[in-house]
Amino acid sequence: MTYCLGWRTRHGVAIIADSLLSAAQPDLYQHPEITHTTFGELQGKTKSKRFSYVAEEGLKLRVGSDFIVGFAGDVGLGRRLMDQFQIEYAAGKSLRDAATAALKKIAASHSDTTVLIGGYEGKKPVLLRIDTAPRGVSYVDKLVQIGSVPAAQMGWTAHMAEKLAGMPFTNASDGGNAERLFTPMIALVQSYGVHDNLVEQGIGGAFLGAWVTPDGAQWQRDALYAVHRADVKAAEAIMCGVSVRPRFACLISNQTDVVKIITVGKDDPGTSVTAEADKVTSQFDSALFDYVISINSEKHIVTVIEMKRSRHHRLLSLRPGDTGTIGITWTEQLIAMANTVAGVPSPDGQELTLYVIPFLGMSPGEQAHRDRFAHDEELARKAKAPPSHRVSPAAPENDPP
Repeated sequence: MTYCLGWRTRHGVAIIADSLLSAAQPDLYQHPEITHTTFGELQGKTKSKRFSYVAEEGLKLRVGSDFIVGFAGDVGLGRRLMDQFQIEYAAGKSLRDAATAALKKIAASHSDTTVLIGGYEGKKPVLLRIDTAPRGVSYVDKLVQIGSVPAAQMGWTAHMAEKLAGMPFTNASDGGNAERLFTPMIALVQSYGVHDNLVEQGIGGAFLGAWVTPDGAQWQRDALYAVHRADVKAAEAIMCGVSVRPRFACLISNQTDVVKIITVGKDDPGTSVTAEADKVTSQFDSALFDYVISINSEKHIVTVIEMKRSRHHRLLSLRPGDTGTIGITWTEQLIAMANTVAGVPSPDGQELTLYVIPFLGMSPGEQAHRDRFAHDEELARKAKAPPSHRVSPAAPENDPP
Protein backbone atom coordinates (compact mmCIF):
# COMPACT_ATOMS: atom_id res chain seq x y z
CA MET A 1 0.00 0.00 0.00
CA THR A 2 0.99 3.61 0.25
CA TYR A 3 -0.16 7.00 1.44
CA CYS A 4 -1.53 9.54 -0.99
CA LEU A 5 -3.58 12.61 -0.17
CA GLY A 6 -5.41 15.17 -2.25
CA TRP A 7 -6.33 18.61 -0.97
CA ARG A 8 -8.59 21.13 -2.68
CA THR A 9 -8.43 24.72 -1.44
CA ARG A 10 -9.28 28.15 -2.77
CA HIS A 11 -5.60 28.58 -3.70
CA GLY A 12 -5.51 25.42 -5.79
CA VAL A 13 -5.26 21.64 -5.54
CA ALA A 14 -2.35 19.59 -4.16
CA ILE A 15 -1.53 15.89 -4.32
CA ILE A 16 1.13 14.41 -2.02
CA ALA A 17 2.39 10.81 -1.92
CA ASP A 18 5.17 8.80 -0.33
CA SER A 19 7.85 7.09 -2.42
CA LEU A 20 7.84 3.58 -0.93
CA LEU A 21 6.93 0.63 -3.16
CA SER A 22 5.98 -2.77 -1.81
CA ALA A 23 6.05 -6.12 -3.61
CA ALA A 24 6.35 -9.86 -3.18
CA GLN A 25 9.74 -9.99 -4.94
CA PRO A 26 12.81 -7.73 -4.70
CA ASP A 27 13.36 -7.42 -8.47
CA LEU A 28 11.05 -4.37 -8.60
CA TYR A 29 13.76 -2.13 -7.23
CA GLN A 30 16.61 -0.23 -8.87
CA HIS A 31 18.86 0.05 -5.80
CA PRO A 32 18.76 -3.27 -3.87
CA GLU A 33 22.13 -2.47 -2.31
CA ILE A 34 20.70 0.48 -0.35
CA THR A 35 19.55 -0.74 3.06
CA HIS A 36 17.80 2.44 4.25
CA THR A 37 15.57 5.12 2.81
CA THR A 38 16.88 8.66 2.57
CA PHE A 39 15.09 9.35 5.87
CA GLY A 40 16.79 6.46 7.66
CA GLU A 41 14.00 3.86 7.55
CA LEU A 42 15.05 0.25 7.10
CA GLN A 43 14.01 -1.05 3.68
CA GLY A 44 14.23 -4.40 1.94
CA LYS A 45 12.66 -7.56 3.36
CA THR A 46 9.88 -6.94 5.88
CA LYS A 47 7.80 -8.94 8.35
CA SER A 48 4.52 -7.70 6.88
CA LYS A 49 1.95 -10.36 5.95
CA ARG A 50 0.76 -8.29 2.97
CA PHE A 51 4.09 -7.85 1.15
CA SER A 52 7.65 -9.12 1.46
CA TYR A 53 9.78 -6.22 0.24
CA VAL A 54 9.68 -2.43 0.44
CA ALA A 55 11.98 0.14 -1.13
CA GLU A 56 12.05 3.88 -1.75
CA GLU A 57 11.69 3.67 -5.54
CA GLY A 58 8.31 5.13 -6.50
CA LEU A 59 7.51 8.52 -8.01
CA LYS A 60 3.74 8.18 -7.75
CA LEU A 61 2.83 11.61 -9.15
CA ARG A 62 2.79 13.19 -12.59
CA VAL A 63 2.49 16.83 -13.52
CA GLY A 64 1.09 18.23 -16.75
CA SER A 65 0.83 21.84 -17.82
CA ASP A 66 -2.54 22.30 -16.08
CA PHE A 67 -3.20 19.10 -14.11
CA ILE A 68 -1.62 16.83 -11.50
CA VAL A 69 -2.27 13.14 -10.95
CA GLY A 70 -1.18 10.57 -8.36
CA PHE A 71 -2.15 7.13 -7.13
CA ALA A 72 -2.21 4.70 -4.23
CA GLY A 73 -2.52 0.94 -4.55
CA ASP A 74 -1.27 -1.50 -7.19
CA VAL A 75 1.71 0.07 -8.96
CA GLY A 76 1.04 -1.40 -12.41
CA LEU A 77 -2.66 -0.60 -12.36
CA GLY A 78 -2.09 2.90 -11.00
CA ARG A 79 0.42 3.73 -13.72
CA ARG A 80 -1.83 2.33 -16.48
CA LEU A 81 -4.72 4.47 -15.28
CA MET A 82 -2.51 7.57 -15.18
CA ASP A 83 -1.21 6.80 -18.68
CA GLN A 84 -4.72 6.37 -20.07
CA PHE A 85 -6.02 9.50 -18.35
CA GLN A 86 -3.25 11.56 -19.94
CA ILE A 87 -4.10 10.13 -23.37
CA GLU A 88 -7.79 10.96 -22.97
CA TYR A 89 -7.11 14.44 -21.60
CA ALA A 90 -4.66 15.23 -24.40
CA ALA A 91 -7.42 14.29 -26.87
CA GLY A 92 -9.47 17.25 -25.62
CA LYS A 93 -11.76 15.69 -23.03
CA SER A 94 -12.56 17.46 -19.76
CA LEU A 95 -10.96 16.22 -16.56
CA ARG A 96 -14.08 14.30 -15.55
CA ASP A 97 -14.66 12.82 -19.02
CA ALA A 98 -10.99 11.87 -19.38
CA ALA A 99 -11.06 10.12 -15.99
CA THR A 100 -14.25 8.24 -16.88
CA ALA A 101 -12.88 7.18 -20.27
CA ALA A 102 -9.62 6.01 -18.72
CA LEU A 103 -11.44 3.80 -16.23
CA LYS A 104 -13.60 2.27 -18.97
CA LYS A 105 -10.56 1.33 -21.05
CA ILE A 106 -8.75 -0.40 -18.20
CA ALA A 107 -9.82 -3.97 -17.58
CA ALA A 108 -11.74 -4.64 -14.38
CA SER A 109 -9.50 -5.60 -11.48
CA HIS A 110 -9.92 -6.78 -7.92
CA SER A 111 -6.95 -4.60 -6.93
CA ASP A 112 -7.98 -1.70 -4.72
CA THR A 113 -6.31 1.22 -6.51
CA THR A 114 -7.22 4.90 -6.44
CA VAL A 115 -6.01 7.65 -8.76
CA LEU A 116 -6.36 11.31 -7.75
CA ILE A 117 -6.56 14.11 -10.34
CA GLY A 118 -6.29 17.83 -9.65
CA GLY A 119 -7.05 20.61 -12.09
CA TYR A 120 -9.54 23.30 -13.03
CA GLU A 121 -12.97 23.35 -14.62
CA GLY A 122 -13.21 26.92 -15.79
CA LYS A 123 -12.07 28.97 -12.81
CA LYS A 124 -13.06 26.32 -10.26
CA PRO A 125 -10.38 24.05 -8.69
CA VAL A 126 -11.49 20.42 -8.78
CA LEU A 127 -10.20 17.20 -7.24
CA LEU A 128 -11.32 13.90 -8.77
CA ARG A 129 -10.79 10.30 -7.70
CA ILE A 130 -10.88 7.16 -9.82
CA ASP A 131 -11.55 3.97 -7.86
CA THR A 132 -11.10 0.47 -9.24
CA ALA A 133 -12.85 -1.51 -6.50
CA PRO A 134 -15.65 -0.58 -6.64
CA ARG A 135 -15.24 1.15 -10.00
CA GLY A 136 -16.23 4.78 -10.25
CA VAL A 137 -15.24 8.43 -10.71
CA SER A 138 -16.24 11.07 -8.16
CA TYR A 139 -15.48 14.61 -7.03
CA VAL A 140 -13.73 15.30 -3.71
CA ASP A 141 -14.89 18.36 -1.79
CA LYS A 142 -11.83 19.24 0.32
CA LEU A 143 -9.47 16.54 1.61
CA VAL A 144 -9.07 12.87 0.80
CA GLN A 145 -6.52 10.44 2.24
CA ILE A 146 -6.03 7.04 0.67
CA GLY A 147 -3.78 4.09 1.39
CA SER A 148 -2.80 2.33 4.59
CA VAL A 149 -2.15 5.34 6.83
CA PRO A 150 -3.20 4.80 10.47
CA ALA A 151 -6.17 6.70 11.90
CA ALA A 152 -4.05 8.91 14.17
CA GLN A 153 -2.05 10.32 11.27
CA MET A 154 -5.20 10.79 9.21
CA GLY A 155 -6.66 12.84 12.05
CA TRP A 156 -3.56 15.02 12.31
CA THR A 157 -3.59 15.67 8.57
CA ALA A 158 -7.26 16.68 8.57
CA HIS A 159 -6.77 18.96 11.58
CA MET A 160 -3.71 20.69 10.14
CA ALA A 161 -5.37 21.13 6.74
CA GLU A 162 -8.08 23.14 8.42
CA LYS A 163 -5.58 25.19 10.45
CA LEU A 164 -3.23 25.90 7.55
CA ALA A 165 -6.02 27.13 5.30
CA GLY A 166 -6.71 29.97 7.75
CA MET A 167 -3.14 31.11 8.33
CA PRO A 168 -2.27 34.73 7.43
CA PHE A 169 0.96 33.39 5.92
CA THR A 170 -1.08 31.87 3.09
CA ASN A 171 -2.88 35.12 2.26
CA ALA A 172 0.07 37.31 1.29
CA SER A 173 0.00 39.51 -1.81
CA ASP A 174 3.22 38.25 -3.43
CA GLY A 175 1.72 35.21 -5.21
CA GLY A 176 3.38 32.56 -3.04
CA ASN A 177 0.24 31.44 -1.25
CA ALA A 178 -0.05 27.98 -2.81
CA GLU A 179 3.48 26.88 -1.96
CA ARG A 180 3.20 28.34 1.56
CA LEU A 181 0.02 26.35 2.07
CA PHE A 182 1.10 23.06 0.55
CA THR A 183 4.79 22.92 1.58
CA PRO A 184 3.96 22.65 5.30
CA MET A 185 1.56 19.80 4.53
CA ILE A 186 4.34 17.88 2.75
CA ALA A 187 6.59 18.48 5.76
CA LEU A 188 3.87 17.33 8.14
CA VAL A 189 3.27 13.96 6.47
CA GLN A 190 7.03 13.47 6.11
CA SER A 191 7.32 13.70 9.89
CA TYR A 192 4.99 10.74 10.48
CA GLY A 193 7.63 8.17 9.60
CA VAL A 194 10.12 9.83 11.96
CA HIS A 195 7.93 9.14 14.98
CA ASP A 196 6.20 5.88 13.97
CA ASN A 197 7.39 2.84 12.03
CA LEU A 198 5.08 3.07 9.03
CA VAL A 199 7.26 0.95 6.73
CA GLU A 200 5.37 -2.16 7.88
CA GLN A 201 2.25 -0.38 6.59
CA GLY A 202 3.95 0.13 3.23
CA ILE A 203 4.46 3.86 3.85
CA GLY A 204 7.78 5.67 3.89
CA GLY A 205 10.69 7.28 2.11
CA ALA A 206 10.53 10.83 0.85
CA PHE A 207 7.08 12.38 0.50
CA LEU A 208 6.71 14.29 -2.76
CA GLY A 209 4.06 16.79 -3.75
CA ALA A 210 2.74 18.90 -6.59
CA TRP A 211 -0.01 21.46 -6.95
CA VAL A 212 -2.06 23.20 -9.60
CA THR A 213 -3.30 26.80 -9.50
CA PRO A 214 -4.82 29.12 -12.11
CA ASP A 215 -1.22 29.75 -13.27
CA GLY A 216 -0.64 26.06 -14.05
CA ALA A 217 0.77 22.96 -12.38
CA GLN A 218 4.15 22.60 -10.70
CA TRP A 219 6.22 20.36 -8.50
CA GLN A 220 7.07 21.17 -4.91
CA ARG A 221 9.91 23.56 -4.10
CA ASP A 222 13.40 22.32 -3.21
CA ALA A 223 13.72 21.53 0.48
CA LEU A 224 16.44 20.57 2.93
CA TYR A 225 15.24 18.37 5.79
CA ALA A 226 17.06 18.18 9.13
CA VAL A 227 15.76 15.40 11.38
CA HIS A 228 17.39 16.02 14.75
CA ARG A 229 17.27 15.38 18.45
CA ALA A 230 16.55 18.14 20.97
CA ASP A 231 20.19 19.29 20.97
CA VAL A 232 20.07 19.84 17.16
CA LYS A 233 23.68 18.73 16.70
CA ALA A 234 24.06 18.66 12.95
CA ALA A 235 26.57 15.81 13.08
CA GLU A 236 23.84 13.55 14.50
CA ALA A 237 21.01 14.76 12.28
CA ILE A 238 19.52 13.10 9.25
CA MET A 239 20.08 15.57 6.42
CA CYS A 240 18.16 15.09 3.19
CA GLY A 241 17.78 17.37 0.21
CA VAL A 242 14.59 16.74 -1.79
CA SER A 243 14.31 18.17 -5.30
CA VAL A 244 11.80 17.23 -7.99
CA ARG A 245 12.23 17.92 -11.68
CA PRO A 246 9.82 17.17 -14.56
CA ARG A 247 11.00 13.56 -15.06
CA PHE A 248 12.46 12.53 -11.72
CA ALA A 249 13.00 13.18 -8.03
CA CYS A 250 16.55 13.65 -6.76
CA LEU A 251 17.24 12.71 -3.12
CA ILE A 252 20.58 13.53 -1.49
CA SER A 253 20.93 12.18 2.03
CA ASN A 254 23.60 11.34 4.57
CA GLN A 255 21.74 8.04 5.10
CA THR A 256 22.74 6.66 1.68
CA ASP A 257 25.99 6.53 -0.25
CA VAL A 258 24.46 7.54 -3.58
CA VAL A 259 22.49 10.39 -5.04
CA LYS A 260 19.16 8.64 -5.47
CA ILE A 261 17.16 9.32 -8.63
CA ILE A 262 13.53 8.16 -8.59
CA THR A 263 11.66 8.08 -11.89
CA VAL A 264 8.04 7.32 -12.75
CA GLY A 265 8.96 3.90 -14.15
CA LYS A 266 11.77 1.40 -13.77
CA ASP A 267 13.51 2.44 -17.00
CA ASP A 268 17.04 3.80 -17.11
CA PRO A 269 16.69 7.53 -16.38
CA GLY A 270 19.02 8.34 -19.29
CA THR A 271 21.74 10.89 -19.81
CA SER A 272 19.44 13.94 -19.82
CA VAL A 273 18.11 13.06 -16.38
CA THR A 274 21.62 12.37 -15.14
CA ALA A 275 22.79 15.76 -16.38
CA GLU A 276 19.89 17.50 -14.65
CA ALA A 277 20.58 15.52 -11.46
CA ASP A 278 24.16 16.80 -11.58
CA LYS A 279 22.76 20.34 -11.51
CA VAL A 280 20.64 19.46 -8.48
CA THR A 281 23.70 18.01 -6.76
CA SER A 282 25.63 21.21 -7.44
CA GLN A 283 22.79 23.23 -5.96
CA PHE A 284 22.81 21.00 -2.86
CA ASP A 285 26.56 21.46 -2.47
CA SER A 286 25.99 25.24 -2.70
CA ALA A 287 23.42 25.04 0.16
CA LEU A 288 20.66 26.78 -1.80
CA PHE A 289 17.07 25.76 -1.02
CA ASP A 290 13.59 27.21 -1.05
CA TYR A 291 12.81 25.79 2.39
CA VAL A 292 14.57 24.28 5.38
CA ILE A 293 12.40 21.86 7.35
CA SER A 294 13.30 20.87 10.90
CA ILE A 295 11.76 17.69 12.32
CA ASN A 296 12.36 17.03 16.01
CA SER A 297 12.71 13.26 16.49
CA GLU A 298 12.10 13.37 20.26
CA LYS A 299 9.08 15.67 20.31
CA HIS A 300 6.66 15.78 17.39
CA ILE A 301 7.53 19.31 16.30
CA VAL A 302 7.90 20.35 12.66
CA THR A 303 9.32 23.76 11.74
CA VAL A 304 9.08 24.97 8.14
CA ILE A 305 11.37 27.90 7.33
CA GLU A 306 11.09 29.78 4.05
CA MET A 307 14.60 30.47 2.67
CA LYS A 308 13.98 31.78 -0.87
CA ARG A 309 17.28 30.23 -1.96
CA SER A 310 19.25 32.35 0.47
CA ARG A 311 21.81 30.84 2.81
CA HIS A 312 20.79 33.27 5.54
CA HIS A 313 17.56 33.59 7.49
CA ARG A 314 17.27 35.50 10.73
CA LEU A 315 16.71 32.18 12.53
CA LEU A 316 19.40 30.06 10.87
CA SER A 317 22.12 30.00 8.25
CA LEU A 318 23.39 27.36 5.85
CA ARG A 319 26.94 26.91 4.69
CA PRO A 320 28.47 24.56 2.11
CA GLY A 321 30.57 21.88 3.72
CA ASP A 322 32.62 19.05 2.32
CA THR A 323 31.13 17.34 -0.74
CA GLY A 324 27.68 16.04 0.11
CA THR A 325 27.41 17.91 3.40
CA ILE A 326 25.82 21.14 4.60
CA GLY A 327 26.46 23.01 7.81
CA ILE A 328 23.63 24.63 9.75
CA THR A 329 24.00 27.47 12.23
CA TRP A 330 20.98 27.52 14.54
CA THR A 331 19.97 30.54 16.61
CA GLU A 332 18.93 30.06 20.21
CA GLN A 333 15.48 31.31 19.23
CA LEU A 334 15.06 28.58 16.63
CA ILE A 335 16.40 25.90 18.96
CA ALA A 336 13.82 26.93 21.56
CA MET A 337 11.04 26.91 18.98
CA ALA A 338 12.03 23.50 17.60
CA ASN A 339 11.72 22.10 21.12
CA THR A 340 8.53 23.82 22.25
CA VAL A 341 5.11 22.20 22.01
CA ALA A 342 2.89 25.22 21.39
CA GLY A 343 0.13 25.94 23.91
CA VAL A 344 0.77 22.92 26.12
CA PRO A 345 2.43 23.68 29.49
CA SER A 346 3.02 20.00 30.32
CA PRO A 347 3.22 17.96 27.09
CA ASP A 348 2.85 14.19 27.42
CA GLY A 349 4.50 13.25 24.12
CA GLN A 350 1.29 12.82 22.15
CA GLU A 351 1.06 16.39 20.85
CA LEU A 352 1.92 17.61 17.38
CA THR A 353 3.14 21.15 16.66
CA LEU A 354 3.71 22.69 13.22
CA TYR A 355 5.48 26.04 12.87
CA VAL A 356 5.61 27.94 9.56
CA ILE A 357 8.13 30.79 9.42
CA PRO A 358 8.21 33.24 6.48
CA PHE A 359 11.48 34.47 5.05
CA LEU A 360 13.19 36.97 7.36
CA GLY A 361 16.17 38.52 5.67
CA MET A 362 19.39 39.86 7.15
CA SER A 363 21.52 42.86 6.28
CA PRO A 364 25.01 42.31 4.78
CA GLY A 365 26.55 43.18 8.13
CA GLU A 366 24.40 40.66 9.95
CA GLN A 367 25.24 38.00 7.40
CA ALA A 368 28.96 38.69 7.80
CA HIS A 369 28.63 38.38 11.59
CA ARG A 370 26.87 35.03 11.17
CA ASP A 371 29.49 33.81 8.67
CA ARG A 372 32.32 34.68 11.05
CA PHE A 373 30.61 32.75 13.81
CA ALA A 374 30.15 29.74 11.51
CA HIS A 375 33.79 29.95 10.43
CA ASP A 376 34.96 29.90 14.03
CA GLU A 377 32.71 26.94 14.74
CA GLU A 378 34.13 25.08 11.75
CA LEU A 379 37.70 25.72 12.92
CA ALA A 380 36.75 24.42 16.36
CA ARG A 381 35.22 21.31 14.84
CA LYS A 382 38.29 20.57 12.77
CA ALA A 383 40.39 21.01 15.90
CA LYS A 384 38.13 18.35 17.48
CA ALA A 385 36.65 20.83 19.92
CA PRO A 386 32.92 20.19 20.40
CA PRO A 387 31.00 22.78 18.32
CA SER A 388 27.81 24.18 19.77
CA HIS A 389 25.99 24.76 16.44
CA ARG A 390 24.41 27.79 18.08
CA VAL A 391 24.73 31.50 17.56
CA SER A 392 23.92 34.57 19.55
CA PRO A 393 21.35 37.04 18.14
CA ALA A 394 22.34 38.69 14.88
CA ALA A 395 24.76 41.59 15.05
CA PRO A 396 23.48 45.13 14.57
CA GLU A 397 22.96 46.19 10.98
CA ASN A 398 25.91 48.57 11.11
CA ASP A 399 28.28 45.74 12.00
CA PRO A 400 31.08 45.97 9.42
CA PRO A 401 31.34 43.15 6.89
